[in-house]
Amino acid sequence: MADFTNLVNKGHLAQVIFSGLPTAGGTVYLDNIYFYKDAVLPTAPIAAAPNPTHAAANVISMFSNVYTNVTVDTWRTSWSSATLEDIQIQGNDTKKYSALDFVGVETVANQMNLTNMTHMHLDIWTPNMTTFRVKLVDFGADGAFAGGDDTDHELVFSNPAQSQWISLNIPLADFTNLVNKGHVAQVIFSGLPVAGGTVYIDNVYFYKDAVLPTAPIAAAPNPTHAAANVISMFSNVYTNVTVDTWRTSWSSATLEDIQIQGNDTKKYSALDFVGVETVTSQMNLTNMTHMHLDMWTPNMTTFRVKLVDFGADGAFAGGDDTEHELVFSNPAQAQWVSLNIPLADFTNLVNKGHVAQVIFSGLPTAGGTVYLDNIYFYKDAVLPTAPIAAAPNPTHAAANVISMFSNVYTNVTVDTWRTSWSSAVLEDIQIQGNDTKKYSALDFVGVETVTNQMNLTNMTHMHLDMWTPNMTTFRVKLVDFGADGAFAGGDDTEHELVFSNPAQAQWVSLNIPLADFTNLVNKGHVAQVIFSGLPTAGGTVYLDNIYFYKESVSTNDVFGYDVLKIYPNPVSIGQTIQMPVDIKRAQIFDAYGRSIQQIIGSEITTNNLNSGWYIIKAEDNNGKYLVNKVLIR
Repeated sequence: MADFTNLVNKGHLAQVIFSGLPTAGGTVYLDNIYFYKDAVLPTAPIAAAPNPTHAAANVISMFSNVYTNVTVDTWRTSWSSATLEDIQIQGNDTKKYSALDFVGVETVANQMNLTNMTHMHLDIWTPNMTTFRVKLVDFGADGAFAGGDDTDHELVFSNPAQSQWISLNIPLADFTNLVNKGHVAQVIFSGLPVAGGTVYIDNVYFYKDAVLPTAPIAAAPNPTHAAANVISMFSNVYTNVTVDTWRTSWSSATLEDIQIQGNDTKKYSALDFVGVETVTSQMNLTNMTHMHLDMWTPNMTTFRVKLVDFGADGAFAGGDDTEHELVFSNPAQAQWVSLNIPLADFTNLVNKGHVAQVIFSGLPTAGGTVYLDNIYFYKDAVLPTAPIAAAPNPTHAAANVISMFSNVYTNVTVDTWRTSWSSAVLEDIQIQGNDTKKYSALDFVGVETVTNQMNLTNMTHMHLDMWTPNMTTFRVKLVDFGADGAFAGGDDTEHELVFSNPAQAQWVSLNIPLADFTNLVNKGHVAQVIFSGLPTAGGTVYLDNIYFYKESVSTNDVFGYDVLKIYPNPVSIGQTIQMPVDIKRAQIFDAYGRSIQQIIGSEITTNNLNSGWYIIKAEDNNGKYLVNKVLIR
């Protein structure tokens, strides 16, 4: 509003005028015309900084509840210009600096040897700082200040995000003038506004990056596509077509045929480009939809795949050849990456009936190393229209559950699973002996517990397992009849949640925080659950294990279980988290302890998760629970 500089008064706005060019010829659509005030940001953190996950063996810590800290002489030297308070946030020790101009932290008595460290880490939270600086000072071999061999360097962080925890992982190499790192004796924090900044600091430590392996120790995961839908070039799982050569004479790469855990694998090193040919037995991929390959690289920053079709004449350069190359930038390193590439992405590969060459290349030029396995083409299987396996059995303790429908728990009395005003067909069926509700021709269906209304006040989540062959939208509404227990009695509250594009032809476990039903003000007399969705009057959904539960998992609970081994950690969005092979199921909780995803098996995909800290609670084949935290970035 300040940009309307001549709008001296704002108390009696009576006109809004829109205009523009071309004169008398413009067309514009307008929506969402409103005025707003900025939300008031908090001035202090209410949540503790996230717990670090670097292995203690790789850390020199100055301040963190997670590690054993070195001796620090002082967190505020006498020559500092700042106020220091030692506080706790959610039981976590934290340093608070206010009226900050600069503050010196000293380890003169026990100087730190950071020679083998690669990074400095600290978590900061500020309500108002526009500049934050970090300086490291090394006193040199003589260990004395101003002894002639001191070195130091200061880094500046402009416009740090305010009112949230920021994790700084600073390469020590960025402290370019810090020539020596064997006698670090001072850390100096400063910033703007001068003598007016407030900053909360936690987890101040130095660490060295774990050394990534240069070769895989585990084999690539076995494919699961049905053999009838596959044309395989190289895999121990399938019968492979005849390949003339895995390294043509015109290739620039070194090829080794190796085994990893007994699994045949192709290793290419000094890779610029390599041609693989099936000229003698050209592949007809007309009915295939995807190309699959598993790759593992310790150093490649770009990986390329080219397919070449020789055309109907089957001859190279016969005039009807077509080809297309795809580029994969920054593939994850030191882990198996499964590429499932739609053949439609090879847009210039007009013909696919005589594919005779597959060419791999990438960067660094003539310096890349890549391990390849399970190179095959497949067509998507026709998805089933009904589940053949029952929904997974719940694992929540019965004492923490109010169940409407599940063979595992004692269920409350439900008046009806299809009210008279519903628009859906209901069938009570069994799948592998498990009772299941099937709704078809679904527009909406009401489920009522009016006679025995549910008190969900102490519950935290709603759970249900759903399986649909065709629904693109699924909705869940909860209705509370209020203290009078009567519909439309004046104190009813309700809220509906929408789940877009649920996975089809598989069981999906929804664990919905009751807090997400924001308009469901009361939860003591829940009398209706309404399911609906799209396509209108055409959806089919199978439902099981409909219950409410209370769950409380926090970062502190991590220390109550054995540690779950996961890799990688931290992990980038899109990467797969690997757990031990004996894990049969896992559950993911966000930083607030809310269950957001259930996993069957030992792999977790991160495509649908946001950046931040999560807790993974897993159960192995022996029924033992293991827990760990993971940072997704």
